[in-house]
Amino acid sequence: MVGQQTVRFADVPILSLQAYKEGTPSDKTEFLSGLQKSWDSRYGGQGFGKFIDTGLDVSFTADMLRESRFFFENLNTSQKERYNLHCRGQRGYTGFGVEGAKDRAIGDLKEILMWGRDGIPGEPTNIHPFEVPGLRGVSMYAYERIEEDNRILYKAVAEILDVDPRYFDWDWQNGRKPNSGLRSLYYPAVEQDLIERLQRESGTNDMPVRAAEHADINRATWLYLGESSEGLQIKQGDGSWDDVCVSKEFAIVNVGDLLCTETDGILPSAIHRVLVTQSAMPRYSFPCFTHPAKEKYLRRIVTHPQNPGKVYRNAMIEVYGKEVFDLLHPEIQENLGLGRLRIVYDHFLERRLADIGLFNDDHDLKRKVLREFENRLPRLAEPEEWEIAT
Repeated sequence: MVGQQTVRFADVPILSLQAYKEGTPSDKTEFLSGLQKSWDSRYGGQGFGKFIDTGLDVSFTADMLRESRFFFENLNTSQKERYNLHCRGQRGYTGFGVEGAKDRAIGDLKEILMWGRDGIPGEPTNIHPFEVPGLRGVSMYAYERIEEDNRILYKAVAEILDVDPRYFDWDWQNGRKPNSGLRSLYYPAVEQDLIERLQRESGTNDMPVRAAEHADINRATWLYLGESSEGLQIKQGDGSWDDVCVSKEFAIVNVGDLLCTETDGILPSAIHRVLVTQSAMPRYSFPCFTHPAKEKYLRRIVTHPQNPGKVYRNAMIEVYGKEVFDLLHPEIQENLGLGRLRIVYDHFLERRLADIGLFNDDHDLKRKVLREFENRLPRLAEPEEWEIAT
């Protein structure tokens, strides 16, 4: 199967999560085959999949749309800004044009309202707009259902990677909880004068983008449609773009940078964008960006260079402490201290948040440590240190 041509999005099968969870052995085999076709680059997958029979049905999108529309379209800017916690966009409200794709001067044409899990050390507490009391219930219900579905999906991912089915269960052990984030995204209607101005600035007559070309930061993103399915596109391996007709009947789930990194590109990070269409109507969508538990150490499932058909884990990816500390610049050693040196996933997250304009502390020592660690890592990793992933 290795080297198979890219699977176009229109040909990606719709997969029943319930069939994998409770179906017959043949149902599960069919699900895993479809997941490989959707997600696994060795089978032509592009990192996008379609899923039905999830924990959320069409009534969720109707409720979420109703409550979100009231917040975004009935509250004025000063009212909405009361819910801006200035916390790197990780909770509460983020205004129009603030967040944008990496290396792009113009921000995305959207507003954001975001929730996460309460009780995560170092993370802000959720804030719920009092003007829209129904939003709290529907958002928190959706958050828990998506986390449950995501845990089931990760067991299937472990199977197609040929690793222990419990490989991703670390995030739910010993009281840990994943640090995911649910968003309500509002893309306001785009007037013709704005379209023309953006075309002048870009120097082309192409329709401008509401959300520029990007890959998601996290492990996997669950997307539910609120209103207007137009505009979403995914990038193919040949550089062309496929239109994605999102339906309220199924969820779109795509691979993000973190899962791509953990699997050494076996599961590719899906590149996508949202265009302004001719109708330019308001657009609502509800993505949940799934992350591991905050204290997660980065591990990488890779293909051994001498045995490309078998998946292995490089044990040295998990190294932290004195071995890495000794490789750092003396000034970083002096200012950091051995006890604080932890190469964990939230450093990866901070770096990517900086890429999209939500984290501006370029002098943060932890980020210097991570860069230094990445630069020196190839010297640590030797082929004889590779072992089968468990």
